[in-house]
Amino acid sequence: MAARTWGWIATGVIAFFPANWLRLLLINQLPYGASKSGFVINILIGFSVVALLVKWLLWLGRRERERLQHRAAALQAEMAQPLQPINAGRLMRQDGEEVYAVLPAQLMSLRTTGHRTSSSTSSHRHDHIFSDDEVHRTTTSSTTAIQNWVPVANGELALTNERVVFAGDADSFAIALDKLLNITPYANSFGFNDQHNNYMVNTGGGNDHARFHIALCKLLRERMPGLPGPDLNTLGVLDH
Repeated sequence: MAARTWGWIATGVIAFFPANWLRLLLINQLPYGASKSGFVINILIGFSVVALLVKWLLWLGRRERERLQHRAAALQAEMAQPLQPINAGRLMRQDGEEVYAVLPAQLMSLRTTGHRTSSSTSSHRHDHIFSDDEVHRTTTSSTTAIQNWVPVANGELALTNERVVFAGDADSFAIALDKLLNITPYANSFGFNDQHNNYMVNTGGGNDHARFHIALCKLLRERMPGLPGPDLNTLGVLDH
């Protein structure tokens, strides 16, 4: 998406030159020593290059739309399929537990990474009858903490028929599905909440991220019929 945006910007910049040459030709202000026929040839070449670039960018856009439509159709078909257990990876399973999704992930934590200082000045005038007015200025400074999500553990995010589990090198957590209070899906991460903690897990996005959410929604809908299914727009399937 970003590459195509820059491509359109570059095409617009390139188109400026033949457009300006055409303007000079129409107002009969050719550069000194330039022939009219040579100027026309340069204009035609310039607009031909722009036309080829536009055609290429339109082809790229059409191919990207087809790719996203194919990806969305595949995930929609997967939403209609029953869950299938998969290899558990490194997850230690409990008795009778089946694993339905595993993907590499990072456990994130909101940390203060810096501070921003701002200041403001206010003025107050004191009126005096027999002398010049006095103006007092007061400067107030305030410091605001800058917070960002930073990784605190690398590992795997797994979904079983009983739990959501993150098994990491420096930290881990497990939430039973019946204790899961809230799920916040993003295009590249998940937020999980139980009665005691909030967790943010970065998965990097992609198809495996979407499949994890699809499997999670299926399991939760088995326990709570009527629960809405995953939104492919929220998961970044249709716009990335």
